Amino acid sequence: MFQNIKWHISGLIKSIITLQRTICLKTDSKSVLVVSHALNESGASLVLMEAVELLQKKGFKVVLVSPDVGSLENAYRDMGVTVFCSVYFRKIIRKKLGLKKWCMVFVNTLIMYDWVEEVNNSPILWWIHEGRTYIKKYVKNISISNKKNLYTYCVSDWSRKCLANAGFPLQIGLLYYATKDNASKILDNTDNLIYFLGKKNDSVEEVNKKKIHFILIGSICKRKRNNDFIDAIQMLSREVLDNSEFTIIGKKLSGDDEYYIQFLDKLKSSVKSINYIPTVPHNKINEIYKKVNVVVATSDDDPLPVVVTEGLLNSRCVLLSSNCGQYDLICDGKNGYTFQAMDIKELKDKIEKVYKDRDRIEEIGKAGRKIYDCYFTIDRFNNLLGEEIDKIIGRSV
Repeated sequence: MFQNIKWHISGLIKSIITLQRTICLKTDSKSVLVVSHALNESGASLVLMEAVELLQKKGFKVVLVSPDVGSLENAYRDMGVTVFCSVYFRKIIRKKLGLKKWCMVFVNTLIMYDWVEEVNNSPILWWIHEGRTYIKKYVKNISISNKKNLYTYCVSDWSRKCLANAGFPLQIGLLYYATKDNASKILDNTDNLIYFLGKKNDSVEEVNKKKIHFILIGSICKRKRNNDFIDAIQMLSREVLDNSEFTIIGKKLSGDDEYYIQFLDKLKSSVKSINYIPTVPHNKINEIYKKVNVVVATSDDDPLPVVVTEGLLNSRCVLLSSNCGQYDLICDGKNGYTFQAMDIKELKDKIEKVYKDRDRIEEIGKAGRKIYDCYFTIDRFNNLLGEEIDKIIGRSV
């Protein structure tokens, strides 16, 4: 209890200091306000950093505000970004910053819609990452149909379709995020991963030749449908089970306790031993991709899962559901594999199909890499976002 009180007092003091700083903040014609829903290592938070880097390269002075602290706070400060984090006084801080004159306001994610409503005297670029689940929850609360200074983009066609189906009143552009190409980097100090990827001295080629290795990465929650993967594995033929490895990485998502309990029960009763690791540092994820064959995404609602994009850039074969944002980019059996979301029988059939095509897995992975090169590189992202920023700022002058 004492620790809880101490945390609240510390947060209150920090929020008071943040409020004072926002009141005193001076802006000019090169100041851009960036609004982030969080500063943790979630997909939307990580890809925002690429946008901030681009803004800095274009000569803008970036001020970033977030309602929560997180591991990216110090990373932004190291980049020279002015950062405001406040657990308390959020409405007051939003009002104070929203009234200032900015060259542009960059709002990241749908759930920060209240910032879009607050800002009236600066152009706004709104980058929406959410899918059906969050759109249904928040869209009815949003009142922005008359804003003339608002330019809205989604990270995928899936997200854009979900907004249209929910009656979202605005015209929406498409802006894929970018992922740095670290595929050639093999990181050290990964002995803790070896127990499911092979023996310590095995090369990547030796590991991959032994068995075909499928991996599912993502929070354990109903939306990600991790349990569908386990259920599909239960249905596989003995030949596929004996010659395949299966790994799941992901921690329990807050609020999905019942689903997580079901997940653990299914793991215990599985006919095939499934490797489960709750968390892996993001800076070690490339080592994992190098030692697996197939990256699986089973989500019922996933606008543009980062793990699929990372699989593509690492030339891994991907197997994803029809409700993932990259679905329309995959030609089944040529540059990846697809199945209808929530269809466990088809997922099982596609796992067996991948197994039968295992001699082509490397070829399919290389074809998938071309998708990354075409849509998700830093250069493409910088060019597209840079053009949009120039247009938005140009219209407001």
